[in-house]
Amino acid sequence: MAGEDEEMADARMVATDLHSYFSGLHDAATKIMAAVSMPADLKATLFQLSDSGDINKQIMAAISPIAGALASYQDDVVAPMVRKLADWRRQIDQQLQPVLEEMQRFHDKLPGEAKTATVEMANHGWFPDLSMHISSVRQIGSYLQESGERRIGPWLASYFEKNSDRIVSEIAKKFPRRAGILNDALWAHRQKKYTLSVPVFLAQTDGICQEVTHKSPFRMNNKRRETAEIVERFENDALLSALAHPLVETVPLNANRSQRPPGFHRLNRHTVLHGESTNYATKRNSLKSLSFLNYIVQVLEQTL
Repeated sequence: MAGEDEEMADARMVATDLHSYFSGLHDAATKIMAAVSMPADLKATLFQLSDSGDINKQIMAAISPIAGALASYQDDVVAPMVRKLADWRRQIDQQLQPVLEEMQRFHDKLPGEAKTATVEMANHGWFPDLSMHISSVRQIGSYLQESGERRIGPWLASYFEKNSDRIVSEIAKKFPRRAGILNDALWAHRQKKYTLSVPVFLAQTDGICQEVTHKSPFRMNNKRRETAEIVERFENDALLSALAHPLVETVPLNANRSQRPPGFHRLNRHTVLHGESTNYATKRNSLKSLSFLNYIVQVLEQTL
């Protein structure tokens, strides 16, 4: 379309330039012959050669069909094609508009749904692996809201069990001074010695967070979670802020004495490390502790 217009413009420009050139040549020859004495037959020959009118007519006669064909092609082929393409675009835009509007609505509500899902997970002692697709996190949160861990708990346990080697290996590379401790904790988990793996995973989570940020995910300051400050760094990323929101909340794992109700028996860092809990040593609690360790490290990576 644009190419055809350019070709026609070029053809017209060439014709104009040729006309100007030969007109100039004729004028120059006329001036030379007027100023120079020469035989009549030579003068006649030069007049014949410089007769730009005849030459120009021949050139224009040759170019005119080309220019006419290009104009006809533009009118008969290019212009209808342009109109057809414009019609198609309007139709496509009309068909896509509802889809684009729905995508925008989904994008707008995604942070809120992610926040709800991650807090729901944390309330059950689980924390998302940030390498999970966001739709998976939302679905997990939905299952937990509907039926607790009955349906989704086994799947979460299986997921973190299958990924435990990767998780520990990645964290050990980032914090090599802790590699031996982390590998021992994973060995204890493999040996079903959950009395050992649970407290070590929780202690290393606290230690890594304080090493990187000087904040503890289990401590409050002026009635506010210390790690709330970490989440505030993500104010320009609504989705990441939503995924990190459990670090602002009080959930069973980080609840202090005054925040734990009577008869509390959920996985809790304080009751485990201070010897108050004696029933924490289960495979699921070990995997929950590992999920929190992995979650903290992944969130902290976003701050570096």
